[in-house]
Amino acid sequence: MFGVFSVPSFVSPRVSKTSRLIAKMSVTGMRNAGLSIESISIKPPSHLTYDLKGVIKLALAEDAGDRGDVTCMATIPSDMEVEAHFLAKEDGVVAGIVLAESVFSEVDPTLKVEWSRKDGDFVHKGLQFGKVHGRAHSIVVAERVVLNFMQRMSGIATLTKEMADAARPAYILETRKTAPGLRLVDKWAVLIGGGRNHRMGLFDMVMIKDNHISIAGGVQNSLRSVDIYLEENNLHWGVEVVFSLLKFSADGFRTNKEMMLDSLVVPQPDGDVDVSMLKEAVDLINGRFETEASGNVTLETVHKIGQTGVTYISSGALTHSVKALDISLKIDTELALERDLYFYPAWSYAIPSTILKVPLSLLEALIWTSLTYYVIGYSPEPGSGFVIPKGMVHYLSNWSFGKLLRKTKFKPLVACSLYANLVELGILGFPIELCGALTHSVKALDISLKIDTELALEVGRRTKRA
Repeated sequence: MFGVFSVPSFVSPRVSKTSRLIAKMSVTGMRNAGLSIESISIKPPSHLTYDLKGVIKLALAEDAGDRGDVTCMATIPSDMEVEAHFLAKEDGVVAGIVLAESVFSEVDPTLKVEWSRKDGDFVHKGLQFGKVHGRAHSIVVAERVVLNFMQRMSGIATLTKEMADAARPAYILETRKTAPGLRLVDKWAVLIGGGRNHRMGLFDMVMIKDNHISIAGGVQNSLRSVDIYLEENNLHWGVEVVFSLLKFSADGFRTNKEMMLDSLVVPQPDGDVDVSMLKEAVDLINGRFETEASGNVTLETVHKIGQTGVTYISSGALTHSVKALDISLKIDTELALERDLYFYPAWSYAIPSTILKVPLSLLEALIWTSLTYYVIGYSPEPGSGFVIPKGMVHYLSNWSFGKLLRKTKFKPLVACSLYANLVELGILGFPIELCGALTHSVKALDISLKIDTELALEVGRRTKRA
């Protein structure tokens, strides 16, 4: 089921038989997800049980539900073909291109996707770096899922690139603080941005943290237990030990152990950080084994931390509170209108699409375009000053059509339309597009889970006496 491949040195220099066991990946699973391993410039990290195709299917299913895209079915002819372009709306490192192709393929294998950039390339604001051609239904259905993946991955890759450059000569790592279900996707984005991968999960590396040390009764007890476990199971894994204080002894440490120096970067009132404790720890270790700094790592502090001599710097901020890179997928509406000589003004959403398949004269098209051009995708990057008149035009369009409907049996439709306009006008003080930031770039709330070690030790003592 699983194929074996050699992990390139740029992916993770720590992958070796003495430090990281994981050197396999599910090649079968990746190919089933529509990815050609040979053609990927930066391969995804290793995970023996991760089902990438399942993640894609779940993302599409939660969007489409059991009915599919009802708006597409109501407004767009099923046989209409369009071309849509990927547009970078801010500078950054693009990531998720290979994954986007898999999503398009899952929705409709006949869609044709072309790119002028590849994963890991820097894109400037305003650059069109890719396009997709095919059925409009399929493109619109895949659009949100594709953008969700690409925006998140590109945001992670962009921040990783900035932090990796600032951290030199140390290497930047992410942590397990990833979005649930997107572990491999988030870590893949870190690789694309030029970072290195920490352990994938709980299964591929021994990492002794404060809770383990407290329950086991000290560092030496923890290390002895780990050595016995690895020997009994014939595992050649590295061991990482987390220290929060300088009160430790390095005696008895094997060369394949790594020490995480946690919380030795002390924030200062002026926003700077004090790294003197971290530097003292690195000097004390004196290169006997690899070191990793963690805690209070930000884009502003990572350069200073990197100058202390640590081997690695790990930062949860790379994945748990990343700001999504603004990328859009714009349909070429001129091309669509040339192929289909009919047009949908704002009020037309209340009319079955079959009735609207009537060619419009040039004069009628100009009139309705002047009133509702924003509906067909023309976006002049509106600011808050443009949003209010845009909403008024929308209201006027629906109100005029409502006047016609009031004399028919479609009165409930008029009420719904007016209510929607009132709600829309109530929030037009800022661009509606900003509402997306509530979910795609949210900052994670810092919450921890602390084990009651005194209770655990008391239970252990009682068990021994029994």
